[in-house]
Amino acid sequence: MLKTTLPALAAGWFSLAAAAHAQRYPTVDQTAATVVQTYQTSSCRQPAAERAHRPTGQRAVIEERAVQLPHANPAVSEEFISRVAAPIANQLFACGLSP
Repeated sequence: MLKTTLPALAAGWFSLAAAAHAQRYPTVDQTAATVVQTYQTSSCRQPAAERAHRPTGQRAVIEERAVQLPHANPAVSEEFISRVAAPIANQLFACGLSP
């Protein structure tokens, strides 16, 4: 009985922990998902071109807030970096922009 109960309990605990973790920083979740999707669906030239043209208006305000939040809270910064680092590094490697 313990052999079947223990894995079920562990799976339940991990799913609860994942749900709690996902709700911990909803802004980070959205921002990280957007950044990862942008890098994964873009060509190698698109991110560089987008960086050259700064956004204006409401998009500029939203991006500025998204940049300020991780700088103000080290835990948020760590969470954001842990979510976007690998996908961005993989894309840069695939584009020949990383050793």
